[in-house]
Amino acid sequence: MYNVHVRSFFLSLFVLVSLFTSRPSWAGSEPADDEAETAPQTQVSDRLVVTATRLETSTSRQGSSISVISAEDLARRQAHLVVDVLAMVPGVDVRRTGPAGSATSIFIRGADSDHTLVLIDGVELNDPSSPSRLAFLSHLTVDAVERIEVLRGPQSTLYGSDAIGGVIQIFTKRGAGPQATSFSLETGSYGARRTSIETSGGGKSLDYLISGSFSDFDGFSASSGGSEDDGYRNGSVSARLGWNIDTGAGRKSGVDVVVRHTDSTIDFDGFFVEEDHQIDSQQTTILIAPHFSLFNGRWRQKVSLQAARHERDTRGSFPSQARGRLYALGWQNDVKLRASDVLTLGVESEWEEAKFTEFEDTARTVAFFAQYQVALGGRSDATFGLRRDDHNVFGAESTYRLALSHRVGRIGSSRTVLRGSYGTGFKAPAISQLNAQSFGGNPDLKPETSTGFDFGFEQSLLSKRISLGATYFSNRFHDLIIAVFDPASGGFQNINIDRAQASGVEVSIAARASNRFGLRANYTYTDSEAQGQPAGFGLAPGSGLLRRPKHKGNLEFDYQLPKGRGNLSLASIFVGDRLDLDPNTFQTVRAESYTRVDLSGRYALTELMEVYGRAENLLFYVDDEYGFAINGLTKVARKEKARIGGPSLYYFQRALWLQCFDCLHCNHGQRTSVEQGAQAAKYTGQIGANHGNRVDPATGDVQYQSGDQEI
Repeated sequence: MYNVHVRSFFLSLFVLVSLFTSRPSWAGSEPADDEAETAPQTQVSDRLVVTATRLETSTSRQGSSISVISAEDLARRQAHLVVDVLAMVPGVDVRRTGPAGSATSIFIRGADSDHTLVLIDGVELNDPSSPSRLAFLSHLTVDAVERIEVLRGPQSTLYGSDAIGGVIQIFTKRGAGPQATSFSLETGSYGARRTSIETSGGGKSLDYLISGSFSDFDGFSASSGGSEDDGYRNGSVSARLGWNIDTGAGRKSGVDVVVRHTDSTIDFDGFFVEEDHQIDSQQTTILIAPHFSLFNGRWRQKVSLQAARHERDTRGSFPSQARGRLYALGWQNDVKLRASDVLTLGVESEWEEAKFTEFEDTARTVAFFAQYQVALGGRSDATFGLRRDDHNVFGAESTYRLALSHRVGRIGSSRTVLRGSYGTGFKAPAISQLNAQSFGGNPDLKPETSTGFDFGFEQSLLSKRISLGATYFSNRFHDLIIAVFDPASGGFQNINIDRAQASGVEVSIAARASNRFGLRANYTYTDSEAQGQPAGFGLAPGSGLLRRPKHKGNLEFDYQLPKGRGNLSLASIFVGDRLDLDPNTFQTVRAESYTRVDLSGRYALTELMEVYGRAENLLFYVDDEYGFAINGLTKVARKEKARIGGPSLYYFQRALWLQCFDCLHCNHGQRTSVEQGAQAAKYTGQIGANHGNRVDPATGDVQYQSGDQEI
């Protein structure tokens, strides 16, 4: 193994060589000069999205706030995990407890981390065995991912429970054209190794895509005095098969089959014994989706059969197991009443099961929903939706949603779109929150609910070379579930508190000054307030919600090399200070702000070979004091400055790599100190480290119960 100081020098700079059987974009006919190349448009140009209405709809004709992370964005950022790119989306804040593979939570517009529904090709990833039914995204790779849509605001009308804060849907690629295969090898610091392969093809009636990857990271010890490296392994495979038949007379049919499996292992240091502590996780999703089209496409039907399995085994001083299974059946009917008016009717049935070391339980839900998309004249569109969910434990819940959009007439090459939406959402209590045998289980819990609205505009200028957007949002949450101490029983009990609220503004800009140079930036201001009685441990009515920064911004520059041979990208993310909780006193403290800068680039050497590299947390610098997490709270250490190749390199030991992956700021249970000019990580053995069950007073969740690592 390389010396740790040598590995720190590279700052996780990776070099990858990819071998492609297909020719890169610059091959073939090339423009004679730069001026002949097509002027690219900004990323906010009109595009088709699915998640907002469950139908392909132009972004200019729907009123919801939605962002799209395209395949080009994923390639430019060179991300391996889905969570690595979500933080660049306005209104979305990502918290990871350590390097790749560590527990990750996502907050959308101030909602709780378990208020986000995550789908992959329509299959739900929220885990029934999670203490609060959180979706575990820590191990989800971008292999075979075509795009990611992030829909903000309450969306239960179309998606049911968990969609209080928003919906993240991941779409995988479909094979097309002649058979093509790509293969890649990657190596980097701290023994990082990765290999991947993908093959695909397809024609008019049949298409296929198969991909797989394996990542192995030797890691480092999270304990300052530790000698064992805490590594991470991830193996993922996915396959998609599509079959389509056109029988004529306006009748079409087909079926899509999508399978994905991930097997991962992450090491951690034990509380008493450092060695032999691991969490083994497996996640499998299956989708079988027959679809039919009748009457020249005026009536489309889609049947969805889904299955998801989640397994987690914690090995070490406190061994445990967790098993979650989910099966769902859905039938969606889309009827085109007029050229631009579509009525959608659907029914869904869902059965889920959670098994723990101590108990197991099940839950069932049946739902009906209706949506009507209507064109109001030539420039306005409206979407109305209603839904009714019937849960076998707490009963029924109804939700609704209204979204409007209006396209202002063009003035020259500029275009303006006004949009707004109002809706309601709910989250059913998780199985472990309802079951009396679970920690704090209360079968009398009510579902959490929300009401939210937003309105804003999108403005394109100079033939879509510049796009501006701004949105105001407001969400109110009711009957939030937390765990409180019950003196009568001497234990904790899950209860519904009154309410909380979060409101703010999202601003974005995308511009391309030339055929080469592009800029993307966004800023989110979030004002949150706890209004419940009780508001939660350490919180008083009127205080801000935990771990929600008021200020968050992203900035990205990209440069396209001539003739499409490659690109350079420089990205920065800023996260402002935020409230957190001291686990010993249950009093609020303030976590300091931080900034991270990443650099990536790629270059095509030949028609069949490409190299690229990336550096994460490049030139880390904090002007005054920076924060880092201790058991979910932030302390203060002396400022340090890092320069690649500079005189301060010798300061960096194992704690540097933690910084590089944004861990010192993300509630991972590490303490950093400055001793004789060196940074070292001291292990505290609390939240984020999987050492037995512990309650997070902010959310009422049991920390790392059965191997979970919820934040």
